[in-house]
Amino acid sequence: MGAATVTAEHAQRLVLAHECVQRGYEGVVCGHIHHAEIRQVNGIDYLNCGDWVESCTALIEHQDGRIELYRWDESQAAALEPVADALEGSAA
Repeated sequence: MGAATVTAEHAQRLVLAHECVQRGYEGVVCGHIHHAEIRQVNGIDYLNCGDWVESCTALIEHQDGRIELYRWDESQAAALEPVADALEGSAA
């Protein structure tokens, strides 16, 4: 990722944080912007879920209100293969 991209992403976060302050919001949730992250920007919660297709990331909100960044990896997919195979076998 080049310096211009990083600068553009930083500027976008600042603009979003400013708009949240102006409207009285505590945070903003975005997606599909190069990489996922959870951070504070000028006192505003900035949450970006990234994307599911390339980075395999998502945001998860727990029942107690916590939000975490979830990253899927290949080991999780491999662990689910026996379940998928069993489901396919039962459908036949």
